[in-house]
Amino acid sequence: MSPTAPPPIPVFPPGFVYSSLDDAAMVTPLPRDNDSDGEGQRYEAVLREDWCIGLVPHGGYLTTLLLNASTHAFTAGRFSHLHQPHAIHASLTFLHRCATGPCTLTVSPLKLGRAYTFTTVTLHQSGKPCLTATITHANMASESPGPSLPTAPPPRITPLALCTPQPPDVASAFRIAERNLTFLYPPGSIYGSFAATPSVREQWVSRADGGRMGATALGVLCDMFIPIPENWAECRRVYWYPTLSIALEMKRLPPKEGWKWVGVRVETGMVRGGRMDIDVVMYADAEGEGAQVVALSRHCAVFVGLERNLGGKGGKSGGSGDGKWVVGAEKAEKAGAAKL
Repeated sequence: MSPTAPPPIPVFPPGFVYSSLDDAAMVTPLPRDNDSDGEGQRYEAVLREDWCIGLVPHGGYLTTLLLNASTHAFTAGRFSHLHQPHAIHASLTFLHRCATGPCTLTVSPLKLGRAYTFTTVTLHQSGKPCLTATITHANMASESPGPSLPTAPPPRITPLALCTPQPPDVASAFRIAERNLTFLYPPGSIYGSFAATPSVREQWVSRADGGRMGATALGVLCDMFIPIPENWAECRRVYWYPTLSIALEMKRLPPKEGWKWVGVRVETGMVRGGRMDIDVVMYADAEGEGAQVVALSRHCAVFVGLERNLGGKGGKSGGSGDGKWVVGAEKAEKAGAAKL
């Protein structure tokens, strides 16, 4: 595939309704099975086509799904008696690519504690584990107070009031999950990046449906941005960048009503041999304090050919469920694809 050719564009049938994050990342507790559950709790969920990158469910969306399962287990499920409702840290490893459709999740304890509890959450499809997370729970409202030290200040982010929307880039139709969000970028930037700093991207993000965002939505937000290598012409629209691992740490709780906007600053330190690190700092405006850091995240991702997303290892294009895939922007427009 040449660097200038647009990736295949998904076309959904007329009247298709995009799902909210609340619905798309909903988990449903399963009846307890004493023979297989052990000390854990199981859930079922459905991975949605409109929360994909190409044909593959978005990694940040999957992160929110696992955080939702863990949070339910600690607020209304098997571990609610511990009074540790907040997932303060999560470390995820992506073992196999997921597919749209049903999946099951299991929340299992590693170590129960009075202040901190460690669990694993594993997502299964077709009888195999696709994604696993170690999640630490605590109660941020009642954590024992400790010192706060004047470390180096975090990077600044352009204030929300100065940021504006930009027309979608040519490959945005491939990144289907982006349609569920609204993005604002610093003035003078190209999707949050400047020529002098191509390894950095800034953006403010909100839900396209106007809904508020709780703590588990940070899973989506920490991974929802145009990949940094797309700032280099030789990489543009040639690669897919699957995530190997994500670490996410909560620093502040959202207000009771949730966040309307979250600022996201993305920086890649080194790209070598088709593998890259990604550091993400997330911000929210606090009344009278300006943008304050609410979470930190670090990723490891790799470069693979775009065809790996569209048809698996063999590169054969295909589709599933309600979505169909038309190669080329001109054909997609003739088929009635909505322009983003």
